[in-house]
Amino acid sequence: MKRLLFESDSPATLAHVRTLRHSLESILSYCVYSEKTQQHILICLSETLTNLVQHNNTHSLAIRFSQDNKRWYLEIFDTGTSWNPHNNSAINIETMTTNEGDRGIPLLHALCEQMSYRSDNNKNNLTLSWLRPDSKDKPTVLIVEDDASLRRLYSSYLAKDFNVKLAEDGLDALEILKHHDIALIISDINMPLMDGIVLRESLTQQRNQSLIPFVFLTSNDNPRMLKQAVELGIDDYLNKPISKARLIQCINRVIQRTRQVHQQMTDRIDKRISSVLKPNLPILSQDWKLAVASRNTGCGGGDFLLHHSKSEDTVLMLSDIMGHDDSAKFFSYAYAGYLHGLLHSSQQDFTPESLLESLSENALQEKLLSKVLLTCCVARLSRLGRLTIASAGHPTPMHITKSGIKYLDVGGILPGLVSNTRYHDLDITIKQGERIALYTDGLFESASDRKSRNNLEQELCSLLSSTLEENIDVSLSIVMERFDQLTSYQAKDDVTLILLEPMQT
Repeated sequence: MKRLLFESDSPATLAHVRTLRHSLESILSYCVYSEKTQQHILICLSETLTNLVQHNNTHSLAIRFSQDNKRWYLEIFDTGTSWNPHNNSAINIETMTTNEGDRGIPLLHALCEQMSYRSDNNKNNLTLSWLRPDSKDKPTVLIVEDDASLRRLYSSYLAKDFNVKLAEDGLDALEILKHHDIALIISDINMPLMDGIVLRESLTQQRNQSLIPFVFLTSNDNPRMLKQAVELGIDDYLNKPISKARLIQCINRVIQRTRQVHQQMTDRIDKRISSVLKPNLPILSQDWKLAVASRNTGCGGGDFLLHHSKSEDTVLMLSDIMGHDDSAKFFSYAYAGYLHGLLHSSQQDFTPESLLESLSENALQEKLLSKVLLTCCVARLSRLGRLTIASAGHPTPMHITKSGIKYLDVGGILPGLVSNTRYHDLDITIKQGERIALYTDGLFESASDRKSRNNLEQELCSLLSSTLEENIDVSLSIVMERFDQLTSYQAKDDVTLILLEPMQT
């Protein structure tokens, strides 16, 4: 099932095109891990919208960005003339030029993996999609080498196991470092313009880059030069010529050692923050039974769960901070404090949709909250099995019945992206013998590849159905035990699973 991440309607002006691109760009940086795919999506968006504004007599534009287990989807809607991209005669493509030096429609065909188009009721809909990769965990290695043939050779050595960036000298490397998150730098020492020594010296003076692991390549056994290199705090050096096995072994060793040191430095702080944010729930909540389980990976932003009882209702707020660096964990702590205050200060008659709208507006305006993105699901539990739920970019809740699992028709964009965002409540009555499952995306995203993710989702959904008549705590335990087995006890993302069921009256 598709999960909506962003949606926006706007007048057909170039100023709004730039705004839409900026909003989408912030989302892609969190959820699309391939920088190449990020750029392809943004180019397709910009080219299509710009050409629609300039050449297609359209008055309004709308975009939707979503994902499912296999693909990312960019949907573009306009109210202009039909311009079927599979039929070049339907539009004057001679006028559709691009900054990339290609024609607009051919460029879309070149940069997207699948394309569909339909036009009805004076509204055109173009859908572009990209396959989600099996894994998002490849480290990015920057190779700095002035010899073009060696750059190509080293890149071919590493292409299977790493994302590779190439620079021909130190100046080129500094420019790449401005735009990419690099896990390790491998640099030749002797290069024109800026050699490896000067590059390393420059990085040691930059706070955000001084700790990037650094390995020197050299064909010069000059003891004085090697001493100078070691004094710059490098992690290793390799003598040319270098075999593939030796290069990969060195990279893995340095990255693993760096991760171990980093983990030891952050463990104490992380444990304190994680213990505060660990999801918990009251055992009983008015007319409902609740059970929660979680897995914490110790990295990135993570999940948190808040609850508050008002009169005869209980409100649950499940959130997931997007991001996988250390700063995201600290923003989780800040966000949890803010949402706790928002939840407890809300008026008696507030609804989940109004709570999310307040969250979105504040996240857009507050400098601290705007530093990261989060998904959020708010559920209000009332008497007699009545449930009111709203979602902001969060995985779709599941309704578990004897006839199977149905995904609830509730969704909204990530909060804090655009002003005046509106969300919509779904009111549903859950019968005795039925359950609702709320969860974060780590539940199905923690497998190592696409096939494993599909298998993980199918097996866990099957268990949620087959254990419906079990005690709610037993059911949760069975599902999470199987989750641990299928992920080899190494979840790739934080996981929270909540089961809710109405109590017998």
